[in-house]
Amino acid sequence: MNKKKILSVAIALVLVALIGVGTLAFLTAESSEVTNTFVPAGGGNIIKDGDVTNNFKLDESTLTYVAASVDGSGALVPASYTLGDPRQSTGSTYEGLMPGVTVPKDPQVNVIIENGIAAYLFVKVEDSSNGNLEFTVNATDWTALGTSYPGVYAYKTVIIGDGSTAVTSFILTGNEVTVADDAEPLTGSDPASFGNLVFSAYACQAEGFDSAAAAYAGCFGGSNP
Repeated sequence: MNKKKILSVAIALVLVALIGVGTLAFLTAESSEVTNTFVPAGGGNIIKDGDVTNNFKLDESTLTYVAASVDGSGALVPASYTLGDPRQSTGSTYEGLMPGVTVPKDPQVNVIIENGIAAYLFVKVEDSSNGNLEFTVNATDWTALGTSYPGVYAYKTVIIGDGSTAVTSFILTGNEVTVADDAEPLTGSDPASFGNLVFSAYACQAEGFDSAAAAYAGCFGGSNP
């Protein structure tokens, strides 16, 4: 081996040694980890225990109808419409109606919001009667959401859930509906009908929205479900 090769090898060995020494000389330290866990409110449920069947109800009293008749003296006994227990969520058929008659109707929302959740509550009233049925929504508890959502009303108070307290509210003023004096069966209805009233209820988180209308649009895709 000539002197140049010997010198090159020696320099290479020196560099390797220097690099090794440099690496061993670094001072290092590592802290402990900080883990953040993000837990959804209510365990991810807006309704207590996620039990919509028992903790989010829209129901009404059972209807009993007795047709008009005459008594022993020949006097008219008007048809009667009486509400009673049990409450049910399938709706009722009002038979024997005539213009100008007022009948009882008591749809009610009953909801238990999960603990720690602030929620908006909504109801929707779909009226297919074309003016045959007259009613107003209970303005003490509900306010119309606006022309963008016809028939939709927001509960006036944001509900702060505690997982145990039920919020209940009747939807209609006076719990009644009146058949208009000029009511006529809807064209093409078979059997003849003055129309339908359909009630629905919805709940949506309040936090993250600056108004009930924004919450309804955000939670339900800006549509009218």
